[in-house]
Amino acid sequence: MKTLERRKKIIDLLNDHGEIKIKEISKITKEGEDKIRRDIRILSNYGILKSVYGGVKKVINIEDIIEKLFYYDSNNIPEKNAIAEKALEQIKEGESIYLGAGSTTYKLASLLYRLDIKLDIITISLAIAALLSKNKGINIILIGGELKKENFSFEGQMASEYLKFYNINKAFVGMRGFNLDHGFTIPTMDQVKSIRAIVEYSSEVIVLADYSKFGLQSLMKVGTFEDGVIKDKMRMLITNKKCNEKYINKLKAEGMEVILV
Repeated sequence: MKTLERRKKIIDLLNDHGEIKIKEISKITKEGEDKIRRDIRILSNYGILKSVYGGVKKVINIEDIIEKLFYYDSNNIPEKNAIAEKALEQIKEGESIYLGAGSTTYKLASLLYRLDIKLDIITISLAIAALLSKNKGINIILIGGELKKENFSFEGQMASEYLKFYNINKAFVGMRGFNLDHGFTIPTMDQVKSIRAIVEYSSEVIVLADYSKFGLQSLMKVGTFEDGVIKDKMRMLITNKKCNEKYINKLKAEGMEVILV
């Protein structure tokens, strides 16, 4: 195992376990304990971890730091994690993937961050771009526009115009609310423009929304199911089993595949 690959593996193990014995790291990496100790000394100089008796303990988790900076008000974390894990199953090596700005799409990015995978990731989210920049196999395209400080994402006409130049295999987007009368809704017209552009220029759009979004109504409608673009492209929703059955039945009746986790 190459030096950088081995050190990344140590960091990944700490992100998973918080604390781990040197013997266990040696067993997993198939490297000698002396070499592992040297790696630990170097990584500890960067403040990433610290030595404890017989092992090592996590100090910094880049995913946690970025998430706290950008998504300090994130709720329903277990539900969002479950949605992200199921969404990951939809992604294939070599695809071009759009990730919208939001805490659930960020959870999906956190899973991609740990993988040895080649992807093109297109996003309007500074948080997602910052995190995935640490994965050498992922090519990141950050779409510009007007910076929205409430979620550190780029929106507006410029962002929408840029999106039309890309061929996107799958787009993963969040919504602020869904109800039976108005369908999917989000807060601003700029967000509507961005979502509409994504729907138009993506082969497939997958909505990630935890159960708490259903029954809510935000200011702007994304579109109706009578809208051909919405109906043809927005074909899948991943949400939680806690979601009220009436909303699930409505979406299924409109031809949308609903995956419950």
